[in-house]
Amino acid sequence: MVFCLHNNNTIYLVFQPATFFAENYLFWTGVITDNTIVIFTSDNGSPGRDGTNWSGKIGSVKKYGHLPNGSLRGYKGDIWEGGHRVPFIVRWPEKVKNGISNDELICQVDIMRTFANIIGYQLPENAGEDSYNIFPALIQENHKPIREALVHHSWNGSFAIRKGKWKLILTDKSGGFANNAQEDENRSVLPGQLYNIEDDIEEQNNLYKQYPDIVEELKLLLGKYIREGRSTPGTIQQNDTINFEWKQIEFIN
Repeated sequence: MVFCLHNNNTIYLVFQPATFFAENYLFWTGVITDNTIVIFTSDNGSPGRDGTNWSGKIGSVKKYGHLPNGSLRGYKGDIWEGGHRVPFIVRWPEKVKNGISNDELICQVDIMRTFANIIGYQLPENAGEDSYNIFPALIQENHKPIREALVHHSWNGSFAIRKGKWKLILTDKSGGFANNAQEDENRSVLPGQLYNIEDDIEEQNNLYKQYPDIVEELKLLLGKYIREGRSTPGTIQQNDTINFEWKQIEFIN
């Protein structure tokens, strides 16, 4: 099964030897079976480094014509899709059909509640506060959207929230390593960014000024999640205490 919000030949070339290894050595030795779940994913988008001194500058690999995040904007650490949208490939022959895909909005934090559900374990109220059970999506059951929304967080602590087709970013920049500010047609810097991800997955058309009602709705929802200490239904949880000014949530006030 493929939860792959952006797929290209790079993913295929990486996954092909991984699949060969899994389906040969691991199965021959009995390490995994048809009832073993194997997940292939990544914690972030690529930083796009060229490998200089085993590292390199962010985005430096582009000079070779290689786009590790495809057409998606940004890199690892950024709040844009290039920093967060990654492949999520599941192999579980006993439950998951081969060769199918799903466009359900998920996050890797959902693995916790999903696995707990699979083994019949009930998470306590103060665990997995942002984790949803995505098992219905894995087995292609008819279901309503699993998540109400998904919160993003960048390298410098900037927030974004995705609900349906809308993604609100609460910074005028990338929140990471690419720092070009978003400007309107009169060259004035906007306080945030709003994108219709269904129509503009590359995040080029900032609709922040055009849809103030959507901006306000998403701000209120994100504020609710922060105040309640969770984005899943359940008992309100206390956030960790901090001893510094949390500037990234000033929008709540």
